[in-house]
Amino acid sequence: MPFPGPGGKSPISTQGGRAPKWSRNGRELFYQELGTNQLMAVDVPAGPVFRAGHPQALFKLAFSGLGAPVFAVAPDGRFLVKRAPGQGAGATFITITNWFDDLRRRVPVRR
Repeated sequence: MPFPGPGGKSPISTQGGRAPKWSRNGRELFYQELGTNQLMAVDVPAGPVFRAGHPQALFKLAFSGLGAPVFAVAPDGRFLVKRAPGQGAGATFITITNWFDDLRRRVPVRR
């Protein structure tokens, strides 16, 4: 629904959805479709009137029940996706904090 201002709700999915997330440029909306558990993408062109395109399935997501969302959208458009138990056994997830400091250490800037 528009914010602020007049106007009603605009349905995006007829199958139900959860965990909506906008792309960085605000022209695409992603959500987890309830019936198929797929990650869906909907084009939302810029303009004075809200119009949403038809949902397109991107890929199947792991089922998370009613817990936390199973995906996140990175600023560059990539997806971080939670795997179902048993998928990718032995996989390691590494988080690097202060990575700019590490980058400067590894690749010094010459001035």
